Amino acid sequence: MNRKEGEKKLADFLFRVFVFGAVLGLLTFWSDRNYADLRSLASLEYFPLPEAAPIWERKVKNPAELKIGLITDTHFRPTRINRTDKSSESKRILKPDDQRILKNFIQQMNFFSPDLIVHLGDVIEGTGDPDYIGLSGLELVKGELEKNGAPVFWVVGNHDLRSVSKEQFRTALEMESLEYVKDWGDYRFVFLDGNFNPQNGENDFIGEGYLPGFLHPESLRWLRDQLKTDKRVVVFMHQSAMNNRDGSRNDTKNPIFNAFEIREILAKYKVDAVFNGHIEILHKIEEDGVRYFSLAGTKKNPDFQEAYYEFRVKDEEFELNVFYRDQAIDQIVEFEL
Repeated sequence: MNRKEGEKKLADFLFRVFVFGAVLGLLTFWSDRNYADLRSLASLEYFPLPEAAPIWERKVKNPAELKIGLITDTHFRPTRINRTDKSSESKRILKPDDQRILKNFIQQMNFFSPDLIVHLGDVIEGTGDPDYIGLSGLELVKGELEKNGAPVFWVVGNHDLRSVSKEQFRTALEMESLEYVKDWGDYRFVFLDGNFNPQNGENDFIGEGYLPGFLHPESLRWLRDQLKTDKRVVVFMHQSAMNNRDGSRNDTKNPIFNAFEIREILAKYKVDAVFNGHIEILHKIEEDGVRYFSLAGTKKNPDFQEAYYEFRVKDEEFELNVFYRDQAIDQIVEFEL
């Protein structure tokens, strides 16, 4: 072997040694890195990351100002214009006292400029009335409340169903459903139908068989789903879910049959406020962080005749103003509940 051949073999040998060393170095580097990664992953067993709070635990802070006009338990029964025409097609109007109630309400709403108006049920009296009388009453009240221009939302009451079916009520007031949700900026509004009978909950409850009302199990499941939100939630229902064991009210009507279960759900999902009519008592209470407002209707509470309400949320504060006709002075007066 001559000198050139020797130098070539030496160069090849040194090159192979270099390549082998480089490969060995890379393998060692990746091995150390992977080992470090494994050690880092293993350390997570001892320092677990915190679980994210459920969305309903992360409510919107400082929600936008909100204004709602409220009226309930109007129990209207339209009368015939032509008293001698007893046909079902006879044109009907609201009685003068009923017209005055709605006129005063709309005048105040025009001043208040609410974002929305809610009727909490028992729009009509219903008792003993055929459906054409009830439907006429619903149409007349709908026309009056819509004069303000704010969107109007409805809750079905037990008296409504003494004259019309649930489907007739829904159709007459152009509702998509009797239980529904409306998202409104920082807020979610939930509207419930409590007109079921616990003994016959699958059927269309006509309103006379179970006065306290009952929220159907399917409605409860639906309610839980709707409350899983970071929006501020306000619930509207006709019957009361209030705890009536605080001794502060003289109730003549019971709360809704499954009120305890309803209150547990509302508290768990951080509901802000719940409004009801039905029991004809003006009262508020806070339980487990939920504020409950029971509103008297326009006729049956002798202390708050022709009552209606302004509800405002501003800077996290809730304000409910009550307007009613003081019989002693025959004037509408106002106070904050």
